[in-house]
Amino acid sequence: MELVSGTISGISSGNNDYITTLFTGDHLPYGRDFPGHAAPGRFTNGRLIGDFLVSYLGLKRALPSYLAPNLSDQELLSGVSFASAGTGFDELTAQTASVINMDTQIRYLGEYLEKIKNIVGAEKSGSIINNGLFIISAATNDMVFNYYDLSLKIVQYSLPEFHDFLLHILVSIVQV
Repeated sequence: MELVSGTISGISSGNNDYITTLFTGDHLPYGRDFPGHAAPGRFTNGRLIGDFLVSYLGLKRALPSYLAPNLSDQELLSGVSFASAGTGFDELTAQTASVINMDTQIRYLGEYLEKIKNIVGAEKSGSIINNGLFIISAATNDMVFNYYDLSLKIVQYSLPEFHDFLLHILVSIVQV
């Protein structure tokens, strides 16, 4: 089975471990229920939805982070995550947490698609991508940090207006 499973979101599978940020999941208690009981950069004690999905599809046990060094061609062809814990659709959310913003995650996706093309060729990469599954998940951090906690956006937007603002960003990401 061939599938590109790219996740773009704030639910990180370890990309933050390769950038300069305080938001890393490479230490206890994270990962204690993960295979090998190691902290693989996920902000959970076990697997994430992307991990369960690639496992259910029989591709691999866990979805690696795109920034992990030395990813094999097979790992690239069967899916990676571009996610960065602490980010959101709003650029301010990523800036506040010093994590990977959505624009950079989209740029990584573009690099990734080129890598797939270089591995299997243009025709086969087109088939893989057209039949692939891409997951976009975010906005919790936007709401918690920028709207409710820090109240950075509450003075600028009503709650429905902020939802519309985030939805507009999501639509532009999907269009890319």
